[in-house]
Amino acid sequence: KGGPQAMMKYWSDPEVLSKLGKGMEKVLEEHLGGDAPDAGGEAATGEEDDEEVIVNYAWEAAQLGDPDALRELLEQEADKDEVDEEGRSGLHFASGYGELECVKVLIEAEANLNVTDSNQNTPLHYAAGYGQLEPVKMLMEAGADASLKNHDGHTAHEIASMNEQKEIMAVLEKAAK
Repeated sequence: KGGPQAMMKYWSDPEVLSKLGKGMEKVLEEHLGGDAPDAGGEAATGEEDDEEVIVNYAWEAAQLGDPDALRELLEQEADKDEVDEEGRSGLHFASGYGELECVKVLIEAEANLNVTDSNQNTPLHYAAGYGQLEPVKMLMEAGADASLKNHDGHTAHEIASMNEQKEIMAVLEKAAK
């Protein structure tokens, strides 16, 4: 009930995410015959997976929260504003996940602060919606436009308000003055 806005309210709640993770473990165990990852991210056998993850796009490195891989890709002339199939850039992921070092790397690389995904959400919408105060501050200091509206006609401030993110609302209000 309440659509995506209601879901976003619980997305940053560790207790809800833990319950979801445990529920998914049970489903995977049933369908994969006990070979589901456990809460620590390891296979049920207890063996660690040391396989290196290879990323090809800046958004992938940001999604993984890997500033070193992100820097390396950018040094190799990767597109800092490349987007995934839903129009999300590295700055969307880094801002929404609170990956401060990745946000910093992308801002320094002059990534588009106001890039929009397929629903017209900017990285500021993501940070505000997911309760990521520091990325909100970083984006605002770098010059992100807080007046932009998403597909539903909501600004980042309105998204923060829907998710009861009072500190973020205050930062965005202060920037609007």
